[in-house]
Order: sequence, then structure tokens, then C-alpha cells
Amino acid sequence: MTKLATLPNATGRTTSASAFARDTSAICLRVLILIAPFFSLCASAEVARITESPRPFLVSPPAQWVVLQPTRQSTRARYASPAGSPSAECAVTVKEYAGLAQQSQNQLDQSMMELPSSEELTSQFSAQYNNVRVFSIGHKWVSGFAGQIVNYQHSVGTTSGELWSRGISLTFATTPGLVWVVSCGGTAFSPTDAERNYSYWQSDILNFLSAIQIQ
Repeated sequence: MTKLATLPNATGRTTSASAFARDTSAICLRVLILIAPFFSLCASAEVARITESPRPFLVSPPAQWVVLQPTRQSTRARYASPAGSPSAECAVTVKEYAGLAQQSQNQLDQSMMELPSSEELTSQFSAQYNNVRVFSIGHKWVSGFAGQIVNYQHSVGTTSGELWSRGISLTFATTPGLVWVVSCGGTAFSPTDAERNYSYWQSDILNFLSAIQIQ
């Protein structure tokens, strides 16, 4: 049975890594969440339709959040809280994997049903980040697709000091061989402030994750 795990950094510098194995083949999935927005607005100003993606999708960013500039081709949407408010960010990335292209949606969903342990995730991402903590791992269905949701904290060294992220990420897979990672979180130069920023936007963040619709 396959395990797929991700732990992104909501700062836009985030890397997530995943192991996907089926039969005798194994594919290591590394998803860098440096999000690039390409979208057209729908009739509602609160909904954006992302068209520059292997599969179009709809997102509903929190009110007054701003669109951030493109960074990588695989990243499709990135939003940040407005200036002067608690610092937070939401991002969506979609990557294509040829090794998964022959998997049916049922096979992809079944792969998502086996969760990695918090110890596995902590060990995996401690090689890339500092102060990694995985608070919980669970299942969440997204637009009819099985997903894995992770509550996390970590930090990364910057020239300005240790930058902390406290957030939540959602990983799921769709045909044809697409791996999606949606991450949102609060950031700050202390874990207490990062937690506070996340808590401030938590309801908006959960709404963002729940409102995604894959087309």
C-alpha cells in the first residue's frame, strides 16, 4: 500500500516530499511550493478560476487577500494576507508525474487512505527544516477526491533570523497523474507569533481548503 506525505512551508519557500510506490516501482514525489498565480476571475469577486493548470480548478481566497507573483511553473495560485494584518499565506501547487499517469482515480484515492505516522513525517522533514512538529495527520475529501491533511510547524533560517511557519497542508492526487498540495499557514519570527497569526486566520484557511473545486 502506498503512503503519500507532505509538509509544506507557507512562506512560499516550502518543499514537500512524498513517496509513491505501486507494485515493483517507486516514485519519489518532491513538490516545491513556491506558488505562481495564473487565473481568471469568475462572476463572483471572491472566486478565482485557475486555468493555467493541467486541470482547471476554482479557489475562494479570503476577502482582501492579495495575489502574489509567479515563482514556479508547477505552482498555480498563491495568496497572502493584506499588509498590516497578521502574516499568513495560502498556496496551491499541481505537478504532473508520468509514473502515475496510468493509475486510475480509484487507485490514487486508495493510496491516500494509508497515512504515514507523525514520526515518519517529522523524521523526513527534519532533514530540510528546523524545529519540525507534526500535530496531526488525517483524511479529508476534496472535491470528491481522497486527501491527507497535516497540521504542522517548522522553521527555516533566514538572514533576518529563524522564520517560523504554523499551518496546515492538504495533499491529494487526481488523474492523469497529478499531485496537488494546498498549504496555508501563519508565519512570523517566533513560534508564538506564527501560532497567533495562524489562529487569527484559521477559519478563513479552513474555508479556503474546503472550497477548492477541481474541474
